[in-house]
Amino acid sequence: GSNDHNVYALNASDGSLVWNYTTGDFVISSPAVVDGTVYVGSYDHNIYALDAYTGAEVWIYPTGGAVSSSPAVVDGVVYVGSNDNNIYALDASNGNVIWNYTTGDHVASSPAVADGIVFVGSHDKNLYALQASSGTLLWSYRTLKKVVSSPAVANGAVYFGSYDHIVYAIGEISSPQTYMVSFVASGLPQGANWTVTLNGQTKSSTSNTILFSIQNGDYSFSVIPPVDCTASLLSGNVTVNSDNVNQQIAFVSNLQGFSWLFVVSLFVVVLFLLALVVFVLRRRKR
Repeated sequence: GSNDHNVYALNASDGSLVWNYTTGDFVISSPAVVDGTVYVGSYDHNIYALDAYTGAEVWIYPTGGAVSSSPAVVDGVVYVGSNDNNIYALDASNGNVIWNYTTGDHVASSPAVADGIVFVGSHDKNLYALQASSGTLLWSYRTLKKVVSSPAVANGAVYFGSYDHIVYAIGEISSPQTYMVSFVASGLPQGANWTVTLNGQTKSSTSNTILFSIQNGDYSFSVIPPVDCTASLLSGNVTVNSDNVNQQIAFVSNLQGFSWLFVVSLFVVVLFLLALVVFVLRRRKR
């Protein structure tokens, strides 16, 4: 696909053009080729099935938003996402809808299908596991930001990334959902170490954020500030209720007031010494 709105078929040996098919907008989606048919999405909101040998149109399915997701074709079914917030399962032979599942935001992630389950991310921050045959929700896993990454499945685990800068590995089979509890520091001196204990887990860091992954519940925490710093909270409680939690911790250096006092005192001493020197010199001149 290309931003010139075309899908191209090129000779693999020399790169010469075999055919091209023009859609109505950008083609960001990566084509899937199965049994002589090319399946691809376009920003013109359509999902296309094209004859792999001639580029002739086999069928078109219109969605309600741009399609940047790349189709996965398994057992005669095309699985693909759209910016109309849906994940679609289409009959590969005619484009008829078998099912669709509506998420809370755009679906630019490309589905992965394994063991009868469709895994796909959404801009609504979730990774979804759906029954491939029916679209029934098996489970979802919520991250801190949108999931555009396309999952990879291997050895019973699903691997994917999120715009929260974290790469996740979670069990393919449904398990209790965990959520991120973030302790975010402000005023942390550069290179200073601080520690948080939550639900019996203790973590230390020199960065501004300490993360815990934890299930729903009420938990107590304690904070050990850096040396020569005071924390806005030394202990408290957090409640995890089917969403991520962000706990702010502010640090203030105990040396700040001392350093100003030291500078002022030093200035006063210097002035006194200068005045003393001037006084002595004047006395000698007399």
